[in-house]
Amino acid sequence: MKQSDWRYLVDALLFICLVGMAFIGILLGLVIPEGPVSSGGSKYFLGLHRHQWGDIHAYLSIAFVVLMVIHLIFSWKWIT
Repeated sequence: MKQSDWRYLVDALLFICLVGMAFIGILLGLVIPEGPVSSGGSKYFLGLHRHQWGDIHAYLSIAFVVLMVIHLIFSWKWIT
């Protein structure tokens, strides 16, 4: 693969991570309740518990940072 192909791949993965983080952030902030609730089932969305969604959010954030570093390395000539 050429470097431009790698750039497109990294940029596409960055976009996917960003959309996923935004979706899960909105989900955690507005949809899934936090704190003690009367029924335990209300903390689940699509079969995953609030804490599991938080874990996915954290993993996407780590992947986003790694991909951003790779993106900056590919763009270093343009930056300098």
